[in-house]
Amino acid sequence: MKRKVTDMNIIEIARQSGLLVLLDAKIGREEYHSISGSLNSLERFAAAVLAGSEQSADECVPALMTVPVKTR
Repeated sequence: MKRKVTDMNIIEIARQSGLLVLLDAKIGREEYHSISGSLNSLERFAAAVLAGSEQSADECVPALMTVPVKTR
């Protein structure tokens, strides 16, 4: 069964994009994260989320390997 785009795991997409994801705190069921990384990683993340908005969330993370990144 394919998940809706709104159900995509953006934490996993961030990691696959090269961003560092830290769990800062967990209070009850709520988790608080810090995300940091390079501008290139942020561009890969944005491209993956945009690509995922047109396909299922299950197909979004593997698509990262084919997303072109602009070089300066």
